[in-house]
Amino acid sequence: MEITNELFNLLIELRKDPLASLESLGKRLGIAPNTVRSRIARLKADGVLRDDETYTDSVLGERKRTEVVGIYDPARIGLFRVHVIFQDISSHGAWKTINELLDSHPYTYYKVSGFDRGMNIYSQFDLPQSTLDIFEEWIRKRSEGVNCGRVLIFSPRFFLNTEDQLTNWDAETHSWKYEIPALTDCEGKHHQTSPYSVEQVQMKMVDLNLLRELTINGKVHQRDILSSYDVDQSTLSRRIARLRNSGVIQRFNLIYNRSVFNLDSVFLIWGRYDRMGCFVERISDFPFLSNLSFDPDGNFLWHIHCPTTVAGDLFRELFNVGEVHMMTIQQSTGLRYYFYPKNHTGKDWITDREYICPE
Repeated sequence: MEITNELFNLLIELRKDPLASLESLGKRLGIAPNTVRSRIARLKADGVLRDDETYTDSVLGERKRTEVVGIYDPARIGLFRVHVIFQDISSHGAWKTINELLDSHPYTYYKVSGFDRGMNIYSQFDLPQSTLDIFEEWIRKRSEGVNCGRVLIFSPRFFLNTEDQLTNWDAETHSWKYEIPALTDCEGKHHQTSPYSVEQVQMKMVDLNLLRELTINGKVHQRDILSSYDVDQSTLSRRIARLRNSGVIQRFNLIYNRSVFNLDSVFLIWGRYDRMGCFVERISDFPFLSNLSFDPDGNFLWHIHCPTTVAGDLFRELFNVGEVHMMTIQQSTGLRYYFYPKNHTGKDWITDREYICPE
């Protein structure tokens, strides 16, 4: 699939600001708002942008999904993100059992299947801090019960996120302008990265439900959902703005077809690197979507979307300087769970052992 220069330039602007108005986009591109609207419709018709669709949500009812979703920051609502890799799953039955466990757990945020030497599942949970120990104990016992070769549980304290830089894409050659940095050439200066800290924003049930609204559809129109809330429109508008201004909504992501830009490969790289500052310094300008998590001891986990050749070169570079592993992600199995307000009582998160460790 190819994309014209006009549509490519519009996509770049939408990536910068997925919620930009037609008027704002038109001014940046030197075209009329109606032309912007028709080009967005063309991007959706061609399968470059996710098209609008009606979705029946188990919590909110019938809603619309668009090409924009809100991404929340778990730390701002008092939760820790825990990464779990189930490795060398012995059979399809065991794989199915683990998937059912993830689907039923109330604090699951994300899951996806993948392969290295065998069948694996990578998952993320957003959990209250007081439950981390009992959760880890429960996960290890459950993995033993389904004949999982190994389970890796990682609760990092530092993060670095990068985004696709479409300006690095050469539309004529259909290739990326990017060279793999040599980690061994790093001077060893530690890159300034803020540690993970929980700073809980107090929220009412209306805020929690609105957060789910925005993780389903970042472009939700207030008039379409006003009847679901026992507040007036000005209050609804104010509470949505508060979610954004307080950092609860971390950013808005544009859902587009990455295969147009040879970005249909997804990998998970994890391991240990003693000179973590060098690693962070070298990949801080990585021009592809990625999420790096690491701790002070040099243990890291890197979830990346990039061309296969780039991932291979990165793995070889890391293999020379640290103990690393790489898993190929089966992207079609990926599932991100919408924010679940029923985990909260309206005063605090539910932390009962039976809730965190369901039978």
